[in-house]
Amino acid sequence: MTFAFGKGALATVLAVWLTGCATHLQPAQLTKVQSVGVIDDFPAVPNYAVVGTTIFNNDFDDINAPHFKKLLEQTAMRALTAKGYQPEIISQDQQQQFDLVLKLEPAAIPDMLWTWGYGVYQRSEFTVPKTAVTYMAIKVLPYIHGKLLCSDCYYQQQLPLLLKKLPANWQALSSQQQAVIGDTLESTIEYTVSGAFKDMGLTPATFH
Repeated sequence: MTFAFGKGALATVLAVWLTGCATHLQPAQLTKVQSVGVIDDFPAVPNYAVVGTTIFNNDFDDINAPHFKKLLEQTAMRALTAKGYQPEIISQDQQQQFDLVLKLEPAAIPDMLWTWGYGVYQRSEFTVPKTAVTYMAIKVLPYIHGKLLCSDCYYQQQLPLLLKKLPANWQALSSQQQAVIGDTLESTIEYTVSGAFKDMGLTPATFH
């Protein structure tokens, strides 16, 4: 395997794919919003998938690091705070107590089987590996006073990894390799969440 180390080095050589389909919430819709709650339905940890031509060539694992989910929530909180709100992470049964509720739901990436929410992914075709990536796919569902304003506010992003072939499971990577991939996954999460919130008008365009 070949790896390049360091987030700065990755940023200079990697392409970024960010796609989305969102509804920009209008200022008039947000004028009466004072309280904001966020429901995070993402898995507790990201997934790790090495996918082959048939199901017999597939390997799956969890990336047992809960700080990725926490980063997702922190990025959402920072984005909303930059808009002037005082958001809270809430549960489903608290939804009626807030003017604006944002549900963060995991999604799949089209044409990438076995993706869900966030994680690390590589596909091979007839033993030839394609580019390994970190990814995030998210639906941001906005409810204002209980009314759903967008059912298809979907965003996904992939960041390529500088390695030829992933091993079958996360633990087979060295701690240094895990750190490099972890840095890239963190960037993927931050870019995707902040990009979605900007497009939906939930944070200033200058937020980063």
